[in-house]
Amino acid sequence: MPTKLRTGKRQTRLSEDRMAHLVSGTCLDSPVRWHSRLHYPFKDEKHRRAVWFQHREEIVARWGPVELLQAWADYEATEEQKAAFDHSGTPNPFRTYQQEEADAD
Repeated sequence: MPTKLRTGKRQTRLSEDRMAHLVSGTCLDSPVRWHSRLHYPFKDEKHRRAVWFQHREEIVARWGPVELLQAWADYEATEEQKAAFDHSGTPNPFRTYQQEEADAD
């Protein structure tokens, strides 16, 4: 019985680590055998960009507004959009009062 040959572009599987990295910019565990850096589940930046554009609609549908996604800020946002959605100045509720006092000194 002949086998059907696959044609077209090879699909990249979107793992939980890859999705987490595209959403937040980091992932907790990345046991990818072909990549030497921990917490980076892609071969390189070109691979990350390709996975983002391939799975963009799926990620946005699952994780909400595109403005909150790190990959959107990395690849699509203008400088004005990045500044409007910059969360680095947001207070961290997990910091203790003692840490804030030590930083103030």
